[in-house]
Amino acid sequence: MNIVFDFSELYNIENIISEGRMYMLNSISNLSTTEIEKHLNLIPISVLIFNRHHKLKHLNNVAQQALKKNPKFITPEKMDIFLDEVFRKASPITQLIEIEQSQYRYYYVPLKNDKSEVLEVIVYFDTNIPIQKDYEIYKEESEDLKALFESSYDVLYVSDNKGNTLRVSSACKYFWGETADNLIGRNVIDLEKQGVYTPSITRLVLEKGEKISAIQTTKKNRRLLVIGTPIKDDNGNIIRVVNASRDITEIELLQEEIEQMKSLVEDYQLEIAQLQQTINDERKNIYQGKTMEPYLDLAKRVAKVDATLLILGESGVGKEDFANYIHELSNRRDKPFIKINCGAIPESLLEYELFGYEKGAFPGATEGKIGLFEFANNGTVLLDEIAEIPYTLQVKLLRVLQEQEINRIGSTKPISINVRIIASTNKNLLEAVKVGQFREDLYYRLNVIPITLPPLRERKEDILPLANFFISQFNQKYGTNKHLSPQIATTLESYNWPGNVRELKNLIERLIVMSEKEEISHELLNLLPNSESKSEKVVQVHEIIPLKECIELAEKNLLKLASLKFRSTTEIAKALEVNQSTISRKISKLNIEIK
Repeated sequence: MNIVFDFSELYNIENIISEGRMYMLNSISNLSTTEIEKHLNLIPISVLIFNRHHKLKHLNNVAQQALKKNPKFITPEKMDIFLDEVFRKASPITQLIEIEQSQYRYYYVPLKNDKSEVLEVIVYFDTNIPIQKDYEIYKEESEDLKALFESSYDVLYVSDNKGNTLRVSSACKYFWGETADNLIGRNVIDLEKQGVYTPSITRLVLEKGEKISAIQTTKKNRRLLVIGTPIKDDNGNIIRVVNASRDITEIELLQEEIEQMKSLVEDYQLEIAQLQQTINDERKNIYQGKTMEPYLDLAKRVAKVDATLLILGESGVGKEDFANYIHELSNRRDKPFIKINCGAIPESLLEYELFGYEKGAFPGATEGKIGLFEFANNGTVLLDEIAEIPYTLQVKLLRVLQEQEINRIGSTKPISINVRIIASTNKNLLEAVKVGQFREDLYYRLNVIPITLPPLRERKEDILPLANFFISQFNQKYGTNKHLSPQIATTLESYNWPGNVRELKNLIERLIVMSEKEEISHELLNLLPNSESKSEKVVQVHEIIPLKECIELAEKNLLKLASLKFRSTTEIAKALEVNQSTISRKISKLNIEIK
């Protein structure tokens, strides 16, 4: 039976050992205890080997010294669960253990036979590594410095106090005709003698002991402005010299690039301004009628404060878009806008999603997770379908509203948050309170500023602007150039729209996809529920009104549709079979614009 003892994988993953070679023991079943421990002692960190009964079988000298220093480095009550998991899953895991206010990372690696059966588990750790937080910060900063070093517009050149090259950024090949690998380890005086660069700014800094700025010529006939800076220790001794070199051979080109960058920035600013104006124009196009003006004015007022909002209205009326509009107008616009559909998340998971949980809060919770309230800190949370939130969670939500703090599942430590709450529903919350399905105190805490959005059938003046807006969206999405025929436009305005804006958007997408011609004709009216597809039934009357008013209304709608299709009063007059002067007079009277 062969047992493979391979450390290389985890060493490479964590980059813990920067010097020395990786060690591998093959067929250790054929080795004596003395031979095994001899090999283990070659490893410069603590190594422990446990069998299936969690009995310690082997440890190296480094581990023995660590345990003499502090026996708590082996804590079976904390290690048992991880040993069991490695035996069960047959894959490596790590554990972060805090011992006397210091943190250490433990690595558990399965030792398998040739049948992939786990026979033993090796555990290794290093008592000399920094605590995790400092290590991660160091690791992150090292990556940042490396990226900065390589992406700098200048060439950076670092030498020690003897003039030996330690590090140089990769752009050196362009300036001096030498790769970084060819320069590192060589002395600046030798490089100067070989004509790689003249003079050596590092040599001048070491000779004078101060910052030097000079012009340097390279063997590639380029002129560089080099600033050499000495780095000194606490005693004033130079320990490093850092040079920053800039190519001034092409200074005019650099100036031109700067001007181009300025121009590019100005173009971007103009483009952003135009995009913002387009967004504003689109919003105006969507809400052309006066019905929505009071609601938009109210949105602008409430956006300036953090009061809780309750947005009411039928399904599909646009409650989510309205909430997002308020968020974009608020001083939280640069922070998260998190939508939580209380009816779409299973009741058993909703609490974990909202509040998060700690490591070990439930079986399988090997890592903690922040909740959506924490994630949205300093931003806005939309609790959509608030009527669907389970009764048992309503008291916790009340605490969020009142105290602005939460507790993760499995923790008693409160976490302060700063979120603006907007709730929305198409249900009657007051009726839900009366039948005991919704807490009364939560209802009144949410109902600080209620806003009831009108359904689409009560703002028919917005139907065609909305339809044209969606047509533009889907034309761009599908690469088409389609538009509504006058007959189908009239039908859209007369339809009741029980699904509101959502239904209209879905219908427009179907019309775009199904229509074979650029003009979406009345033949596709069968896609509209409860509508007639025959053109002679396009004109519809739904209530009793004076005949004169009915005629005026029909005439107005007809002229509106004609103005969308034709580009002049002459074309409209020809299509409607009347005089051009009649069309001009009526369009002027009704204040209709020809598109």
